[in-house]
Amino acid sequence: MEIRRVARVIVGLTGVVLVWYALSTDLLNPRRNVREEPEEPLLSGRVTKNGGPVTALVELRRAPLPEPALAGRVELPFGEEPPAASVESREDGEFRFGGVPAGRYELAATGPDGGTARAWLRFDPEAPGEPVVLAIETGEGELRARARMANGAPFAGYVLAYTRADPGEPGGTWTPAVRPDGEGAFEILGFSRDRVTLAFVDPGSLRVVVPGVGMSGGPMVVDGGLEDRVGEVHDGAGAPVERATVWVESRDPLTGREAVHLSKTDAEGRFRARVLPEVVGWAVRTVDGATGSGSDLPPEGIVTVEEG
Repeated sequence: MEIRRVARVIVGLTGVVLVWYALSTDLLNPRRNVREEPEEPLLSGRVTKNGGPVTALVELRRAPLPEPALAGRVELPFGEEPPAASVESREDGEFRFGGVPAGRYELAATGPDGGTARAWLRFDPEAPGEPVVLAIETGEGELRARARMANGAPFAGYVLAYTRADPGEPGGTWTPAVRPDGEGAFEILGFSRDRVTLAFVDPGSLRVVVPGVGMSGGPMVVDGGLEDRVGEVHDGAGAPVERATVWVESRDPLTGREAVHLSKTDAEGRFRARVLPEVVGWAVRTVDGATGSGSDLPPEGIVTVEEG
């Protein structure tokens, strides 16, 4: 009997030791043995229409240039890029994109009735920032105006309007593109505000963005204040590059006007850009995929591309 009692005590003590060991080494807690991966950074936001949530198709695109360069890019065949990803916002308007690398992006939301909203942002997975609001707006505002070029010719491109009159506001709604008649007259309907930003787009050549346009409209000179700048594109060895595509973005700090000019280099690598007083960015892409970019054009006008 004494031997049996001692044996039971030994078995009991052994069990206690085993349980203690298992708990101390997490053998009984498999969740503690799995390495916890950091939560994936998300590019998130929500879509609203006239202040309320709405289900919409949200597309994410790379944006090689800042916002003014992208005015009307989706509606018009001007450097169109396919969406990097697309999702449908939920009934509460929220949407999320995972696995987005760092870079500059355009978000575009299209509602079930065709209304659109866009926002441009620089995303950093290390600091995702606040959710983006894509606000689709509709209203009864009407704009009728006439546009011409500085040489007197009627503007023959496309015109879009953006309901974000204040550049400090996030997001906004682009109207569908319209084309002026033979005399440069155009009308855009469906505004929710009394002042808008207009984008004049000549596909394959020039874009001019004019903020704070009132509903009274009136005659407008699309390329007023633009001047010619010449430059050259060289490769890493200093040789000129022909048939390269050159984007030059500029603005006028006094009026808030912004412009993007697109051109091609000739056989000597030279290009001519029409710019406003302050050049704020340029980008180059060659037919072989080499690229280059920067802020102001160098004083000598020579920019260099690197192999892609």
